[in-house]
Amino acid sequence: MAKQESPKLKFGPTATMTGFTGYSTASFNNLPPARIVRELIQNSLDAATEAGEKTAVIRFRVSHIEGSDVPDLNGYERAFKSAVASHKKIGKGLSDAAQQVVGNITRALKLLKEEGHYSLSVLDNGIGLDEVRMTSLLGDGAGVKDTELSGSYGVGHFASIPASDLRYVLYGGVLEDGTRVASGTAILASRPGRRNPRAAQGYLVRRFLGGTNGSLYRFIERSTIPDIIDSDLDEIEHEWEHGTTIVIPAFNYFGRHNRRNLSLWDIVSKVAAYNFSVAIHQGHLVVEVDEALLDDDVDADCTQRLNKDTLGEVLELERQGVRRARRGSLFEGLRPSGQSAHAAYQTQTEGTLHAVHTAHGDISLRLLTPSPTGSVRVDLFRNGMWITDDIVGLRRSDFTNRQPFHAVLTLNSSEGKELHRLVRKAEGPMHDELARNRLTPQERKRLDEAIEHVSDKIKEEIPEVGTDTYSPDDYLYVETGGDGQSSGRTQFSMWGTPVAVQRPRANQRVVVTDTGGGGPDDSANGRRGNRRRGGQGGGSSGVQTRRRNSRPLPLRSTSVPDGDGKHLIALESIQSFDEVLLSLRVDENTDATCDRVWPDEDVLLRSVNISARGAVAPNCQLEPGGRSIRISGLSAGETYQLELEYESPPELVAAVGTPVFRVDLQRP
Repeated sequence: MAKQESPKLKFGPTATMTGFTGYSTASFNNLPPARIVRELIQNSLDAATEAGEKTAVIRFRVSHIEGSDVPDLNGYERAFKSAVASHKKIGKGLSDAAQQVVGNITRALKLLKEEGHYSLSVLDNGIGLDEVRMTSLLGDGAGVKDTELSGSYGVGHFASIPASDLRYVLYGGVLEDGTRVASGTAILASRPGRRNPRAAQGYLVRRFLGGTNGSLYRFIERSTIPDIIDSDLDEIEHEWEHGTTIVIPAFNYFGRHNRRNLSLWDIVSKVAAYNFSVAIHQGHLVVEVDEALLDDDVDADCTQRLNKDTLGEVLELERQGVRRARRGSLFEGLRPSGQSAHAAYQTQTEGTLHAVHTAHGDISLRLLTPSPTGSVRVDLFRNGMWITDDIVGLRRSDFTNRQPFHAVLTLNSSEGKELHRLVRKAEGPMHDELARNRLTPQERKRLDEAIEHVSDKIKEEIPEVGTDTYSPDDYLYVETGGDGQSSGRTQFSMWGTPVAVQRPRANQRVVVTDTGGGGPDDSANGRRGNRRRGGQGGGSSGVQTRRRNSRPLPLRSTSVPDGDGKHLIALESIQSFDEVLLSLRVDENTDATCDRVWPDEDVLLRSVNISARGAVAPNCQLEPGGRSIRISGLSAGETYQLELEYESPPELVAAVGTPVFRVDLQRP
C-alpha cells in the first residue's frame, strides 16, 4: 500500500566543499567485499547478543526493484546532477576516481528507470533500532557504542555504502514493543545552495533538529515508512518480534555488476565460515541467503543456510586453500586461509576443552595435537568472531620445543569482562588484529598477564619434544624445527613431530693423498680416492675421513601427508637457485619411535605439481627413475607448494601403516 506522504532526502548546509571521493567515503571506498560481508554479519551478531538471543539469525536476500521503490529517487537525482555540474565547473572537469563514481550512479539510475535493478536486504533478529541508536548509526557511533560488543551502530553499517551503485543505504528497526523507526543516508558530493553549500551526505528524515533537546533528526513516522523498508520490518516482527534491516538499493554484487557465474551464497557462506566458525559451531549464529526471487522458475521460499550442521561441509571445500586471495578479488583481505579455517573448526570439534582462569577474566581453550596443519597455531575468537592468529606471547616461537598443536581461544563478554574489554580495545576498527599500542601501559600489563596464563596452560598440556638437526655435506639446508624467521607470517616449522635422525653415511668424504699424483679408486672400501690440494710428493699415502666445512644454503621446507600416496610440501627459498633436486625419503625411524627401523631410501615418485604464491611457478619434472624431482629457477623470497604422488614399498606400509618421510634437497 503506497504511503500518503513520502519522506525526502535532506542535505544540510556545510562550510566545506567535498567531492565524490571525499572524506565521507575514504575509509570504505576500497573496502573489499569480504570485509563488507564480515562487518554486516558482525554487527548483526552483536545486536542479537545485546538482545539476549541465544541464536543470531542473519538473512541476506536479493530481489529486483524499480525506481519507484527507492525513496525520493527524484530528489536524489536532482542532487546528483547539481553536484556533478558544480564540480565540473569548479574543478574544470572530474577526476578519474570521481568519473567512475558518477558513471556507476548514472548507469544505476538508468537501470532503475528502464528495467529495474538489484536490491540487497540484510535482516536480523537483533535488539532493533530506536531513535537514539538510529541517530548514532547515521553518525559515527560514538554516542551508544557498547564497549562489551563490537559496535552494533555507527561506522560498521557505513561499510555497506560501496555495495550500492547509488551509494544510498536504507535502515529500519522494530523493537520488541512494536515501535518502528526508519531512515537512510546517501553520499554524493557537496553542491551550491541558496545561502550555503549543501553537504555531500543526505539523510532520509522528516527534518533536521537543532539538538538542543538531545535530538538531531525527526525520523519518519510509522505511517510513512517506505514500503521497501516496511515490508522487511513486517517480516522481522512476524518471525522474531524485533530486529533490524539494512536495504541496499542498486546492489552491485560488490562491484561486479553482473550476476553471471556469481552467487551471493558463495560469498557470504565462505566469509561467515572463515570468520564466525565458533559462533556457528556453538549454535549462536545462523546465516541465510535467499536469491530465489531473482529467478521466476525457482521456489521463492528456497533459502540456503549456514549453521552448525552445514558448517563442516563448507569448510571441507576450503581446506586446501593455503594462499591469500589475490588483490582485487572478491575475497581480498579474507583471513585466515581456508586450510587454517578448517583446522580451527577441526580443533573445535575434536580438541580437548580447558578453562583458563585469569585475574582479568576467563577464557576457553581448545587444544588439538598433532596440529592439523602440522605447525603451531593459536586462533583467537571473541564473541564467536575470529580476530587474529598473531598474539604476542602465543606465537610459534614461544613453543619451539613443544609438539605441534592447534589452539582455539574463545573469549565471551559474559565470562571475562575486563579481558574482553582489553581485547576489544586492542582490535581496532576492523577487528582483525591485537595492536597493543592501543592500550595504556597498565592495560598492556593486564593483557600480558592473562596471555601468560594461557601460555602456561598450553605448556602444561602439550608435551615437550627434542630435535637433533644437522647440516649434511652437499645438501641444501632443511630446517626441521623452530620458527624459521623471527617475524612476520612467513615462519615455517616441521609438519608433524620432529624426529632425530643420524647423518647418512653417504655424506662422509674420503681423501687419499699419495706421491704419484694419481687418483686411484679405493675399490676395497668402495670409495674413490682424490688428490689433496697442495699434496705434492714426499708425503706418505693414507686415507682420511673428514666433514667438509660448508655453509648451509638458505632453503627451507615443510611437509605434510595429504591422503594415501600423496604429500604436500611447502618450499621457501631465501635466495635464488638455478636448480635443485628434491627427493622424499623414508625416515630411518619410520613410526617416529625407535621400535621399527627401515633402511634410509628414496620413495618412488609418480607425479608432481608445483605452484607459487604470487610468482611464476618454476620448471619442475621427475628425474629418470622417479626417485627425485629437478626444480629449475627458484626465486629468492618466494614460497612454492608441491603436490606429490608417491608409491611406498608395500612391505613398509604393511609394517608401519603410514610411514614417516623427510624431504632431502640436493645440488644436481
